[in-house]
Amino acid sequence: MRPDLPPALGAVIDRGCAKEPTDRFRTAEALVEALDATQLATPEVPVAVRLLVPDLTAVLTRAMVALGLLAYGNDRLVGYGNASVFSFGLIALAMMWVRLLSTAQEVRRLCRAGFTVPELQRLLLLVQAERDGVRAMRRLDPVLVKRRRLRVALASGLLVWQVVTIVQLLQGRIKDGDANIEDRATVLLFFAALLVVALVVTVLVSSPFRRPFVEQCFSTVWLGRAGRALLSLASRRRGEPAPPTRAGPPASPPYGGAVPPTVAPAVPTSEAPTLTTLAAEVSALAERVVRLEARRE
Repeated sequence: MRPDLPPALGAVIDRGCAKEPTDRFRTAEALVEALDATQLATPEVPVAVRLLVPDLTAVLTRAMVALGLLAYGNDRLVGYGNASVFSFGLIALAMMWVRLLSTAQEVRRLCRAGFTVPELQRLLLLVQAERDGVRAMRRLDPVLVKRRRLRVALASGLLVWQVVTIVQLLQGRIKDGDANIEDRATVLLFFAALLVVALVVTVLVSSPFRRPFVEQCFSTVWLGRAGRALLSLASRRRGEPAPPTRAGPPASPPYGGAVPPTVAPAVPTSEAPTLTTLAAEVSALAERVVRLEARRE
């Protein structure tokens, strides 16, 4: 009947109007607690904004990889005349640029649907807060903590073993800064040890109890001033002004017909619900339930 109501509040009203008495709230205190819980509920993040998170993360990751390869490749090119690493950096830069263009197109779609850049950053921050909440719950699980400690101990021992193996393989084989390994078995063992070291370092760095390095970079870049400037730049094409703020929903609502939070329904001002009116209705409903409960007693 009221699609503008929050889903959590609608669920409380539906339970209070249930046909069977056993399906309703047993006491007024239960109803009040349910109403209080609706006020503490986390705002819902649209699916379209959630899908934007991996796109922005991929752009940031590819940019860091490309810059790292270009910096190292430039050093190899100047010092030794080897341009292979620099070529890989150019390939990574091209891949980053392609993903950046597709992500910018998605940002423009969201802005044309009614989202603003500050609203997008706020919703992205909510997604980050949800993930932090999940990690906080993991830290309270003693089984997960015990498993993590055991995994770290095993990985540390394996790391020391493989580092010692690599050092022994390279002893006496380094000349002029390059390793000279001719035996095939030794070469296979060397690269296998390097692979194990990479896997072990990944296990030690990636913890289920704290933010990964990529997410920390995501918060620093996309949720800060630089991210706001980049999102504002991506929200419009070259020579195109910023999308105007609409008074009503778009003619064909995208993303399954979901109206973004910043777009108000096209209803008369006198009938448009606000948080103040909703809170007054909820308070009046709670007082009425309390009076009815007192009469029954």
